[in-house]
Amino acid sequence: NLWYINEEGYSNNIPPFTKHNMDAKDSTGNMKNNNFKYFPGSVNGAFIFSNRNNGEIWLADLHKDEICIYNSSLKHLKTISGPDHLTPRFTLTETPELSMLTFANNQDFRTYSSYVLTDDYVYIIYQGIIGVDYDELQLMNLPPSEIFKFTWKGELAVNYKLDKYARTISIAENGKYLYITSLQDYGANPVLYRYEL
Repeated sequence: NLWYINEEGYSNNIPPFTKHNMDAKDSTGNMKNNNFKYFPGSVNGAFIFSNRNNGEIWLADLHKDEICIYNSSLKHLKTISGPDHLTPRFTLTETPELSMLTFANNQDFRTYSSYVLTDDYVYIIYQGIIGVDYDELQLMNLPPSEIFKFTWKGELAVNYKLDKYARTISIAENGKYLYITSLQDYGANPVLYRYEL
């Protein structure tokens, strides 16, 4: 939900996501919706994916090291926290139309990014960019990524520590290889790397 925020005293009093009938009109994306106090567009965001076997929904935060698991009725089942247990601070900027939230001190936090799903596991990149100015021109200074392999019960099975920053991930059909893409220089084509599992 574009307007979701529930951090450090800032809340728009809405859930992180809702279910909608495909034919129903959704007004939560309207920038001029006066029901919301804060616009958190640059500090919220998540990947949402589901377990096709039981309908459970996973919400992996883009800026906090947190994954929440819900049942198909959107009842919260479990929260996976860590490894860094981030507590970012925010700055409020007032404009005539809205109150915009950004990270304090022009910092940025990037946690979960690309993921791939199998019948038994969730593989997800953890970027670990914590409180730095995020600028792809400085890509070579970004920390090596980690890849967490979770069971569908939300248990960490393996933590793969990579030797470079990873942008995207894929798994070989036979499950023997992990593929990532990374950039060596800003503006360069992505480079594909293969790791044996």
